[in-house]
Formats: sequence, C-alpha cells, structure tokens
Amino acid sequence: MAAGGLVTVFRHTVAFAGAGLFCAALSWAGANPVAPLPLALLVAVYWATGRHGLGGVAIACAILIGAGVSLRVQAGLFYGLFVLAGAVLGLGIRRQWTFGALVAAVAAWMFGAFAALLVFHLTWNGWTRQAAASYEMLVAQARNTAGAAADQQAAHEAFRWMLVEHWADVSVGLMFGSFLVCAALAAGVTSAWVRLRHGLPGPRTAFGAMRPPEWLVWPAILCAVLWFVEQRSPNDVLRAVTWNAAIGLAAIYWLNGLSIVVYAIRRMQPHVFVVVALVVFLTYAGGWLLSFAGLFDTWWELRGRVDRLVAMRDKLREGPGGDDPPGA
Repeated sequence: MAAGGLVTVFRHTVAFAGAGLFCAALSWAGANPVAPLPLALLVAVYWATGRHGLGGVAIACAILIGAGVSLRVQAGLFYGLFVLAGAVLGLGIRRQWTFGALVAAVAAWMFGAFAALLVFHLTWNGWTRQAAASYEMLVAQARNTAGAAADQQAAHEAFRWMLVEHWADVSVGLMFGSFLVCAALAAGVTSAWVRLRHGLPGPRTAFGAMRPPEWLVWPAILCAVLWFVEQRSPNDVLRAVTWNAAIGLAAIYWLNGLSIVVYAIRRMQPHVFVVVALVVFLTYAGGWLLSFAGLFDTWWELRGRVDRLVAMRDKLREGPGGDDPPGA
C-alpha cells in the first residue's frame, strides 16, 4: 500500500476512534439522546463527500456502541436511527439546500428518532421516572457540596418544578429545542469542514440568512391564546400541549434571533470589543431577547433594517459629494 493510502487509513481510524470514544463517554455520562452526535457528524462528512461505505461503517459503530453500553438492542437501534441524521445532513450539503431547510430536516429527523425511542423503548412512565431520578441525584450531589443554604434551596425548587412537577409540560419542547440547536451546530460545523477540507460549496445560503416561515407566527399566537385559556380553566393535557409547543416555538425564534445577530455582525463589522460585550450580554441576559427579536422579525424584517443602516453609514463615510460624478 502506498504511503498516501496508509495516511488515509490512519486518518479514518483516528476519526472513528475519536468519535466512538466520545460517543461512548457521553453514553456513560447519561447523555443518551445526543450521545451519538459525534458519529452523526462523521456520517455527514462521509455522505457529503460521496463516501457512503465509510458512512455505513460509522452507523454500524453507533449501533454497536449503543447496544454495548446499555446492553439493550433497542438502544443500539436508536443510536443507528439517530446517526442517520448525518446522512440527511450530508445529502443536503451535497445538494446545496438552504441552511434553513438543512437545519429543519436534520432537527426533524433527530426529534423523530427521539420520539421513536420514547414510544418503543423508554415509554412515557420510564421517561418521567428518569427525570425524577435525575432530580434525586442532583439533590444528593448538592448536599455534598458547600454553598449558601438559600441558593441550594432555590436550585432544589427550580429542579423540582421542572423535573418532577412539570416534566410532562416542558420535556418534549426542551428536547426539540436541544435537537434544533444541535442541528444548527452540526450543519455549520460540517458545512465549514467540507468547504475548507474538500472544496464543496455547501449550503447555498448562510446561517445569518436563515429565517423561519412567516406562517409560523400563527401557531405562536394560538399558543398564547391557549395559555390564557388554560390559566382560567386548568387542564393537564392542554397545559402539556401548550407549554411544550411554546417552548419549541421559542427555540425556533431564538435561533432566528441569533441568526439576525450573526447577520448584523457580518454586515456592520463592529470592533472586536463590541462583539465580545454583545456575546457576554446575550449569554447572561439575552435568551428571551433573542426569542422576541426572532418573533418580531416577522413584521419588522430586521435584516433589511441592518442593510439600510449599513448603507447610511457607508454614505456618511463617503462624505459630502461622495455620490457626485467625476469632474462635477
């Protein structure tokens, strides 16, 4: 075998070993819904570059790791189904879908795989028991750490509210939001890698141009109406549907708000200290602000406003008479 062939084999071996170990470590840590993500990225790269055989090997590795770590065949099948999201991602990159369509397709596949795991393997009762067990584990860990009693009590109440009292009302929406963010990260990382390493053009639009369809505002309005109805006439089923849907929609609009920020930074090119300050602010206090910006972008078209601001700034920089023809 030629030296180039040995180097290629070595690279693939390192890639499989790294992704497999990361997947196994996440599985041991209990992050089962997203544990196969490293192998999904590997499948995406192989699928985007037309190396379907290597992608199939990565899928087989995911199945073996899932079944081996949990000692359950169902978990292995879920890992294999989840990792197939990489095939969807790679196919979309190769066919140059828009970034928004790519994220939507991958997130839908991931969430569908999770729904299948929930229905056919965990069951809803098992899912709620896992949440209650997680709460008990967090409480036990908190007892062994030093800290203010008031802070610990507040944390315990927050975790109990989410993991025990309202897990049915928020868990599905939270998982959908997690998969949506994972899909966006996976699409961005994989697209950048195949563009730089393999020269493929990738999606035909960038993350900054990603925007949800305008009709999605109607389900958001319906959720607000149903929330008011449920507040006046409490109903467990209506609350679960409304809260989970609202969290999922908030995640979609949060991602849209983040894409607006990225678009504005690219167009306006502010000083690096401004960018750092903005990142710090959004990290600690800007979560809901991004969701609201993403929602009201439906009417305000914030990217168009950014373009107009950039045009005004450039015109001011040109100075008086900057638009006059030469020799005027």
